Amino acid sequence: MHRLEDAEILEHPLDDFVADFVGRDRALKALALRTLGDLPLAPATEDGLPRLPADTSLRDALALLIAERRDALVVVGADGAPLGVVTREDLLK
Repeated sequence: MHRLEDAEILEHPLDDFVADFVGRDRALKALALRTLGDLPLAPATEDGLPRLPADTSLRDALALLIAERRDALVVVGADGAPLGVVTREDLLK
């Protein structure tokens, strides 16, 4: 199964049986299956924000934002060039 399909099942279980089967922590599991590169990004205009590669899981990105008490981070490509900005709110949608 594809990781985005797995995330869809976790985020939107078909019924109560599936929701119980995948567990109460399904939101955290879904964050681990998606990456920053899966999200639409705002233009990278702010300096001084933490930077993470586009292949970083949403779970790891959220953990960094919480640990550093930040509300946003810059997503960078494989070459280190900024691709855009993502906010904590974007990660939690």
